[in-house]
Amino acid sequence: MSILKVKNLSKTYEQFKALDNLNFEVKQGQIYGLLGPNGAGKSTTMRCLLTLIKPDSGDIHFFDKNLNHNRKEILNRVGYLIEKPDFYTYLSAYNNLKLLSKYSLNKIEDKTIRNLIEKVGLKGRENDAVKKYSHGMKQRLGLAQVLLNNPDLIILDEPNTGLDPQGIVELRDFIFELKNEGKTVILSSHILHEIEQLADSMIIINKGKSVIQGSKEELLGENNLHVKIEIESTNDIENALNDTQWKNKYNGTTNNMMSFDIQKDEIAHLVSFLSDKKIAILSVSYRKKLEELYMSLTQNTNA
Repeated sequence: MSILKVKNLSKTYEQFKALDNLNFEVKQGQIYGLLGPNGAGKSTTMRCLLTLIKPDSGDIHFFDKNLNHNRKEILNRVGYLIEKPDFYTYLSAYNNLKLLSKYSLNKIEDKTIRNLIEKVGLKGRENDAVKKYSHGMKQRLGLAQVLLNNPDLIILDEPNTGLDPQGIVELRDFIFELKNEGKTVILSSHILHEIEQLADSMIIINKGKSVIQGSKEELLGENNLHVKIEIESTNDIENALNDTQWKNKYNGTTNNMMSFDIQKDEIAHLVSFLSDKKIAILSVSYRKKLEELYMSLTQNTNA
Protein backbone atom coordinates (compact mmCIF):
# COMPACT_ATOMS: atom_id res chain seq x y z
CA MET A 1 0.00 0.00 0.00
CA SER A 2 1.27 3.47 -0.89
CA ILE A 3 1.34 5.92 1.98
CA LEU A 4 2.53 8.84 -0.16
CA LYS A 5 2.30 9.62 -3.87
CA VAL A 6 3.91 12.70 -5.39
CA LYS A 7 3.04 13.51 -9.00
CA ASN A 8 4.53 16.22 -11.23
CA LEU A 9 5.53 18.45 -8.31
CA SER A 10 7.04 21.76 -9.44
CA LYS A 11 8.20 24.88 -7.60
CA THR A 12 10.02 27.95 -8.91
CA TYR A 13 11.60 30.77 -6.90
CA GLU A 14 11.90 33.72 -9.27
CA GLN A 15 14.24 32.30 -11.96
CA PHE A 16 15.31 29.22 -9.98
CA LYS A 17 13.41 25.99 -10.61
CA ALA A 18 13.65 24.16 -7.29
CA LEU A 19 11.37 21.27 -8.34
CA ASP A 20 10.75 20.19 -11.90
CA ASN A 21 7.91 17.66 -12.33
CA LEU A 22 9.11 15.47 -9.49
CA ASN A 23 7.44 12.06 -9.09
CA PHE A 24 7.92 9.40 -6.42
CA GLU A 25 5.99 6.98 -4.25
CA VAL A 26 6.55 5.71 -0.70
CA LYS A 27 5.17 2.36 0.43
CA GLN A 28 3.74 1.80 3.88
CA GLY A 29 6.27 0.47 6.39
CA GLN A 30 9.32 1.59 4.40
CA ILE A 31 12.31 3.64 5.39
CA TYR A 32 12.61 5.88 2.33
CA GLY A 33 15.82 7.81 1.60
CA LEU A 34 15.69 11.24 -0.04
CA LEU A 35 19.10 12.16 -1.44
CA GLY A 36 20.66 14.90 -3.51
CA PRO A 37 23.28 17.68 -3.47
CA ASN A 38 22.69 21.01 -1.74
CA GLY A 39 20.11 22.89 -3.78
CA ALA A 40 18.76 19.73 -5.41
CA GLY A 41 15.27 20.29 -3.98
CA LYS A 42 15.16 17.96 -0.97
CA SER A 43 14.10 20.54 1.60
CA THR A 44 11.68 22.17 -0.85
CA THR A 45 10.08 18.77 -1.39
CA MET A 46 9.67 18.20 2.34
CA ARG A 47 8.23 21.66 2.87
CA CYS A 48 5.69 21.06 0.11
CA LEU A 49 4.71 17.76 1.72
CA LEU A 50 4.08 19.56 5.00
CA THR A 51 2.28 22.55 3.41
CA LEU A 52 4.99 24.90 4.71
CA ILE A 53 5.28 26.20 1.15
CA LYS A 54 2.88 25.88 -1.77
CA PRO A 55 4.02 24.19 -4.98
CA ASP A 56 3.31 25.83 -8.32
CA SER A 57 1.78 22.63 -9.65
CA GLY A 58 1.50 18.92 -9.00
CA ASP A 59 -0.44 16.58 -6.73
CA ILE A 60 0.39 15.17 -3.30
CA HIS A 61 -1.63 12.29 -1.85
CA PHE A 62 -1.17 10.88 1.65
CA PHE A 63 -3.09 7.75 2.65
CA ASP A 64 -4.92 7.92 -0.72
CA LYS A 65 -6.23 11.40 0.10
CA ASN A 66 -5.43 14.69 -1.60
CA LEU A 67 -3.35 16.93 0.65
CA ASN A 68 -5.06 20.12 -0.51
CA HIS A 69 -8.50 18.85 0.44
CA ASN A 70 -7.62 16.93 3.61
CA ARG A 71 -4.76 18.94 5.10
CA LYS A 72 -5.74 18.86 8.80
CA GLU A 73 -6.65 15.18 8.80
CA ILE A 74 -3.47 14.18 6.98
CA LEU A 75 -1.02 16.27 8.99
CA ASN A 76 -2.49 14.89 12.20
CA ARG A 77 -1.09 11.52 11.08
CA VAL A 78 2.35 12.89 10.18
CA GLY A 79 5.24 13.69 12.50
CA TYR A 80 8.13 15.74 11.21
CA LEU A 81 11.47 17.26 12.16
CA ILE A 82 12.71 19.84 9.65
CA GLU A 83 16.23 21.15 10.23
CA LYS A 84 17.00 21.62 13.93
CA PRO A 85 14.32 21.28 16.61
CA ASP A 86 13.19 24.54 18.25
CA PHE A 87 11.95 24.75 21.84
CA TYR A 88 11.38 27.22 24.64
CA THR A 89 14.82 26.94 26.18
CA TYR A 90 13.77 28.27 29.59
CA LEU A 91 11.24 25.45 29.94
CA SER A 92 12.02 21.84 30.79
CA ALA A 93 11.77 19.05 28.24
CA TYR A 94 8.61 17.80 29.92
CA ASN A 95 6.94 21.23 29.93
CA ASN A 96 7.84 21.79 26.27
CA LEU A 97 6.17 18.54 25.29
CA LYS A 98 3.22 19.26 27.57
CA LEU A 99 2.73 22.64 25.90
CA LEU A 100 3.00 21.17 22.40
CA SER A 101 0.51 18.45 23.26
CA LYS A 102 -2.19 21.07 23.83
CA TYR A 103 -2.08 21.96 20.11
CA SER A 104 -2.78 18.38 19.05
CA LEU A 105 -6.14 17.29 17.70
CA ASN A 106 -5.77 14.18 19.86
CA LYS A 107 -5.82 14.04 23.63
CA ILE A 108 -2.29 13.23 24.77
CA GLU A 109 -2.01 11.75 28.24
CA ASP A 110 0.72 12.66 30.69
CA LYS A 111 1.77 9.01 30.67
CA THR A 112 2.36 9.21 26.91
CA ILE A 113 4.69 12.19 27.33
CA ARG A 114 6.69 10.44 30.03
CA ASN A 115 6.91 7.26 27.97
CA LEU A 116 8.24 9.27 25.02
CA ILE A 117 10.84 10.95 27.20
CA GLU A 118 12.05 7.53 28.27
CA LYS A 119 11.89 6.18 24.71
CA VAL A 120 14.27 8.86 23.41
CA GLY A 121 16.69 8.43 26.31
CA LEU A 122 15.98 11.60 28.31
CA LYS A 123 14.59 10.00 31.45
CA GLY A 124 16.17 11.68 34.46
CA ARG A 125 16.74 14.92 32.55
CA GLU A 126 13.12 15.72 31.69
CA ASN A 127 12.90 18.46 34.34
CA ASP A 128 16.07 20.25 33.23
CA ALA A 129 15.72 23.46 31.23
CA VAL A 130 16.34 22.83 27.53
CA LYS A 131 19.02 25.55 27.53
CA LYS A 132 21.18 23.09 29.48
CA TYR A 133 20.81 20.43 26.82
CA SER A 134 23.55 19.41 24.39
CA HIS A 135 22.82 19.36 20.66
CA GLY A 136 22.28 15.61 20.78
CA MET A 137 19.81 15.92 23.66
CA LYS A 138 17.84 18.55 21.75
CA GLN A 139 17.70 16.17 18.78
CA ARG A 140 16.31 13.48 21.09
CA LEU A 141 13.69 15.89 22.38
CA GLY A 142 12.84 16.74 18.78
CA LEU A 143 12.18 13.06 18.11
CA ALA A 144 9.89 12.92 21.14
CA GLN A 145 8.00 15.89 19.71
CA VAL A 146 7.69 14.10 16.36
CA LEU A 147 6.06 11.11 18.08
CA LEU A 148 3.57 13.01 20.25
CA ASN A 149 0.63 12.25 17.94
CA ASN A 150 1.69 8.62 17.41
CA PRO A 151 1.99 9.38 13.67
CA ASP A 152 1.78 6.81 10.88
CA LEU A 153 4.37 8.67 8.79
CA ILE A 154 7.53 10.37 10.07
CA ILE A 155 9.53 12.87 8.00
CA LEU A 156 13.08 13.64 9.14
CA ASP A 157 15.24 16.26 7.42
CA GLU A 158 18.95 15.76 8.21
CA PRO A 159 18.27 14.41 11.72
CA ASN A 160 21.88 13.31 12.26
CA THR A 161 23.43 16.74 11.56
CA GLY A 162 25.85 17.61 14.34
CA LEU A 163 25.58 14.27 16.12
CA ASP A 164 28.68 12.47 17.34
CA PRO A 165 29.31 8.85 16.18
CA GLN A 166 27.50 7.39 19.18
CA GLY A 167 24.53 9.67 18.54
CA ILE A 168 24.39 8.59 14.89
CA VAL A 169 24.35 4.91 15.87
CA GLU A 170 21.62 5.55 18.46
CA LEU A 171 19.54 7.45 15.89
CA ARG A 172 19.94 4.60 13.42
CA ASP A 173 18.71 2.10 16.00
CA PHE A 174 15.82 4.41 16.85
CA ILE A 175 14.70 4.63 13.22
CA PHE A 176 14.86 0.85 12.87
CA GLU A 177 12.73 0.61 16.02
CA LEU A 178 10.13 2.93 14.47
CA LYS A 179 9.99 0.71 11.40
CA ASN A 180 9.54 -2.37 13.56
CA GLU A 181 6.58 -0.61 15.19
CA GLY A 182 4.95 -0.27 11.77
CA LYS A 183 5.87 3.36 11.12
CA THR A 184 6.87 4.70 7.71
CA VAL A 185 9.93 7.00 7.70
CA ILE A 186 11.09 9.45 5.02
CA LEU A 187 14.68 10.39 5.73
CA SER A 188 16.89 13.03 4.16
CA SER A 189 20.60 12.91 4.98
CA HIS A 190 24.01 13.83 3.59
CA ILE A 191 25.54 10.84 5.38
CA LEU A 192 25.25 8.34 2.54
CA HIS A 193 26.52 5.44 4.63
CA GLU A 194 23.58 5.87 6.98
CA ILE A 195 21.03 5.92 4.17
CA GLU A 196 22.67 2.83 2.70
CA GLN A 197 22.20 0.98 5.98
CA LEU A 198 18.72 2.28 6.76
CA ALA A 199 16.70 2.72 3.59
CA ASP A 200 14.50 0.11 1.94
CA SER A 201 14.02 2.37 -1.07
CA MET A 202 15.42 5.73 -2.12
CA ILE A 203 15.37 8.53 -4.65
CA ILE A 204 18.25 10.70 -5.77
CA ILE A 205 17.15 14.10 -7.02
CA ASN A 206 19.25 16.67 -8.82
CA LYS A 207 18.19 20.13 -9.99
CA GLY A 208 14.65 19.37 -8.88
CA LYS A 209 14.32 16.19 -10.92
CA SER A 210 14.49 12.50 -10.10
CA VAL A 211 17.68 11.04 -11.58
CA ILE A 212 17.13 7.55 -10.19
CA GLN A 213 14.82 5.82 -7.72
CA GLY A 214 13.94 2.32 -6.63
CA SER A 215 14.51 -0.28 -3.93
CA LYS A 216 17.95 -0.69 -2.41
CA GLU A 217 18.18 -4.13 -4.00
CA GLU A 218 17.49 -2.66 -7.43
CA LEU A 219 19.94 0.21 -7.07
CA LEU A 220 22.70 -1.48 -5.09
CA GLY A 221 22.28 -5.11 -6.08
CA GLU A 222 25.00 -7.65 -6.64
CA ASN A 223 25.10 -7.41 -10.42
CA ASN A 224 27.84 -5.36 -12.09
CA LEU A 225 29.88 -4.88 -8.94
CA HIS A 226 33.03 -2.80 -9.00
CA VAL A 227 35.70 -5.19 -7.70
CA LYS A 228 39.20 -4.12 -6.67
CA ILE A 229 42.01 -6.65 -6.23
CA GLU A 230 45.31 -5.57 -4.72
CA ILE A 231 48.26 -7.54 -6.08
CA GLU A 232 51.91 -7.76 -5.13
CA SER A 233 53.30 -7.13 -8.62
CA THR A 234 51.85 -5.90 -11.89
CA ASN A 235 54.31 -7.84 -14.06
CA ASP A 236 52.64 -9.72 -16.95
CA ILE A 237 49.11 -8.76 -15.88
CA GLU A 238 48.09 -7.78 -19.40
CA ASN A 239 49.47 -10.98 -20.88
CA ALA A 240 47.73 -13.08 -18.24
CA LEU A 241 44.36 -11.59 -19.12
CA ASN A 242 44.69 -11.75 -22.91
CA ASP A 243 42.30 -14.14 -24.64
CA THR A 244 40.33 -14.77 -21.42
CA GLN A 245 36.78 -14.01 -20.31
CA TRP A 246 38.20 -11.39 -17.94
CA LYS A 247 39.79 -9.16 -20.57
CA ASN A 248 36.63 -7.21 -21.40
CA LYS A 249 35.73 -6.86 -17.71
CA TYR A 250 39.13 -5.44 -16.75
CA ASN A 251 39.38 -1.67 -16.17
CA GLY A 252 43.11 -1.41 -15.63
CA THR A 253 45.57 -1.36 -12.74
CA THR A 254 46.59 1.68 -10.67
CA ASN A 255 49.09 1.48 -7.81
CA ASN A 256 48.93 -2.34 -7.82
CA MET A 257 45.11 -2.22 -7.57
CA MET A 258 43.33 -4.11 -10.34
CA SER A 259 39.77 -3.10 -11.18
CA PHE A 260 37.00 -5.25 -12.69
CA ASP A 261 33.28 -4.87 -13.36
CA ILE A 262 31.84 -8.33 -12.67
CA GLN A 263 29.03 -10.06 -10.82
CA LYS A 264 29.40 -11.28 -7.27
CA ASP A 265 29.38 -14.96 -8.18
CA GLU A 266 32.32 -14.36 -10.54
CA ILE A 267 34.66 -13.08 -7.84
CA ALA A 268 35.79 -16.50 -6.61
CA HIS A 269 36.46 -17.66 -10.19
CA LEU A 270 38.52 -14.55 -10.91
CA VAL A 271 40.59 -14.97 -7.74
CA SER A 272 41.17 -18.63 -8.59
CA PHE A 273 42.24 -17.67 -12.12
CA LEU A 274 44.74 -15.10 -10.89
CA SER A 275 46.14 -17.54 -8.34
CA ASP A 276 46.64 -20.15 -11.06
CA LYS A 277 48.60 -17.51 -12.98
CA LYS A 278 50.92 -17.13 -9.93
CA ILE A 279 49.70 -13.58 -9.27
CA ALA A 280 50.00 -12.87 -5.54
CA ILE A 281 46.75 -11.36 -4.20
CA LEU A 282 46.95 -9.09 -1.14
CA SER A 283 43.30 -8.07 -0.81
CA VAL A 284 39.91 -8.17 -2.50
CA SER A 285 37.23 -5.53 -2.01
CA TYR A 286 33.86 -5.29 -3.68
CA ARG A 287 30.42 -3.79 -3.33
CA LYS A 288 28.45 -1.32 -5.30
CA LYS A 289 28.25 1.43 -2.71
CA LEU A 290 25.66 4.15 -2.57
CA GLU A 291 28.46 6.72 -2.59
CA GLU A 292 29.65 5.49 -6.00
CA LEU A 293 26.14 5.59 -7.43
CA TYR A 294 25.44 9.00 -5.91
CA MET A 295 28.65 10.57 -7.22
CA SER A 296 28.17 9.13 -10.70
CA LEU A 297 24.73 10.76 -10.93
CA THR A 298 25.49 14.10 -9.28
CA GLN A 299 29.17 14.72 -10.07
CA ASN A 300 28.39 17.69 -12.29
CA THR A 301 26.90 19.63 -9.38
CA ASN A 302 28.27 21.19 -6.23
CA ALA A 303 27.36 18.80 -3.42
